[in-house]
Amino acid sequence: MPNTSQISNMIAAALSAKLTDDLIEDPQIPEGELAGLVREGRLQDNPEKFRISVLVHPGGDPEDDEWKDISVAFFEQAPIRRQFEFPAFEIGGNSGASYWYRRGVVEWQLFATKTKDTRDVARAQAFSIQARIERSIAKATTAPLVDDFGETSVFPARPFWSLSREGGGPKGSFIWRGRVGYQAVSVRDY
Repeated sequence: MPNTSQISNMIAAALSAKLTDDLIEDPQIPEGELAGLVREGRLQDNPEKFRISVLVHPGGDPEDDEWKDISVAFFEQAPIRRQFEFPAFEIGGNSGASYWYRRGVVEWQLFATKTKDTRDVARAQAFSIQARIERSIAKATTAPLVDDFGETSVFPARPFWSLSREGGGPKGSFIWRGRVGYQAVSVRDY
């Protein structure tokens, strides 16, 4: 029997498929920018094994409790510039439909620890990886999707913020890590 589908997980699966197409299977990607792994969830493996890993985390950010799935009606969790507003829930009776921000993070790592790449080459690869991830999120088909609970994604996932950082490593090796936050909007009748 297949698992029950839920919209946040379905969005992550669609993103994972698009990221795989764009970061592993695209024949136009330079060899130094090919991802060794794209999947949902934590790495739980040696990062040097894959050199470049891309991990999709649905339902929020595992490193930031403020970036999470939340009802659009809660203003304190809304983006700074709101593109639209929805009324808060009706008091008493059937509250009707509710809209949700469905959020997640695409985490990436570049371990240029076993290559002879220079600092400049590693930095260029890191920002190229981040740009490919941002583009993949924007172009992935994440709406309309309908889960087993009747929730529908109505606005597709879009990159909402991104961050990259260079880390340490042995002399002559470079480690870059980054994250791209995404957000979609869904609606359900409860």
